[in-house]
Amino acid sequence: MLKQIDGIQNKIIPCPELVGAPLISKTQDSVPPTISKAECLTDQYKSLNKNTTIIMEGDFPGLIPLINSYLSGMDVDADTHCTVQQYLKLIQRRASGDLMTTAQWLRK
Repeated sequence: MLKQIDGIQNKIIPCPELVGAPLISKTQDSVPPTISKAECLTDQYKSLNKNTTIIMEGDFPGLIPLINSYLSGMDVDADTHCTVQQYLKLIQRRASGDLMTTAQWLRK
């Protein structure tokens, strides 16, 4: 939850109504401006589980599609591309719960 305020210097100041919600403030002096609760709540957090973080859901792109788009723009040889794709599929299966992680396997 970050908020930008017009000014000169970048400063991180705490949101007075919310604990642990820093704001980016651009102020001309060292005194932070007063920030209302409405300004603090303009940007909301979204709860994401590990599967949603790894795989695309809704407007969140997901890490695997981002990595795939990055790799498609790079000059990577076929062997490296296949190796990376195998690792990405492994990560995707573990995030979705289709494949147990080592920790899950040890617990069972």
